[in-house]
Amino acid sequence: MRPRSLLIALLVVAVTALCVRLGVWQLSRWQEKRGLNAAMRAGLEAPPLAPGGHLPPDSGLARRMIEVSGRWDRTREVLVAGGLRREVPVSRLVLPLRLEGGEAILVERGSLPAEDAAVADLSRFSDTAAVTVRGWAEPMRRGAGSPGPRRLPFAATERWSARWLDADSLAPRFPYRISALVLRELPGSDSTPGLAREAPRPLD
Repeated sequence: MRPRSLLIALLVVAVTALCVRLGVWQLSRWQEKRGLNAAMRAGLEAPPLAPGGHLPPDSGLARRMIEVSGRWDRTREVLVAGGLRREVPVSRLVLPLRLEGGEAILVERGSLPAEDAAVADLSRFSDTAAVTVRGWAEPMRRGAGSPGPRRLPFAATERWSARWLDADSLAPRFPYRISALVLRELPGSDSTPGLAREAPRPLD
């Protein structure tokens, strides 16, 4: 066999092996996503867990429905970039909920139009009465590698703008311990007007 023909044959074999390996990997990822989506559906349908005033430090509550009680900390607010919703820029409102044990869990309350997050009116979304919040718990990202949250001027409270929630950059900005979980309020969890909520989306 000529060297050129041998080289072409080896190249064809290598490409074929690579395609087969990629196909196996895609099937593996598909099975993994099916399992995660099934676990998400089961978690959303299960009765919520009520951990009380102390949240466990591990991820035992991650990707589960939980129910916690506390009071909103109105002195601190985070607006997370939410992209476009019906061609209107939106931000996701995140507020700390102080629990009986002294720590807090960040609660994503929903998205609202916010062409300029620095002057968004958030006063109606954060009363000081004791509340019980039910939602979907997700682990907060760590070491996301983006610039930390930016302190926004012209706000009556401590308000930050962030591309996403990152535990490493947010934790030092709070005078109390914040949970490693983020609680996402789901549609129908209360009657707060002006906030749009979405259930967790399955992996495609």
